[in-house]
Amino acid sequence: MAKQMNVEQAFRIKRLLAERRLSITSLAMKLGEAYGSVANNIYGHRRNPDLQAKIAHFLGRSPEELFGADGVSQMEESGPLAGEVSHG
Repeated sequence: MAKQMNVEQAFRIKRLLAERRLSITSLAMKLGEAYGSVANNIYGHRRNPDLQAKIAHFLGRSPEELFGADGVSQMEESGPLAGEVSHG
């Protein structure tokens, strides 16, 4: 089952990309990874710790800062919807 999109995580990463005049597509090409894999990790639909580490390193951040300690951003854990279950 696909996870719900992590908007805060995606916004934060896309802002870092925009500061470098990059898109998710260009990031994927620079990392030598498939666009879908990169996008799914950025939007929080999938969790690949190795790919998350590559993305974070490329952006000069730690994986924990961008994706949280367990691949779940701190915002997701403590945000206003924490503990709620998505039924859609």
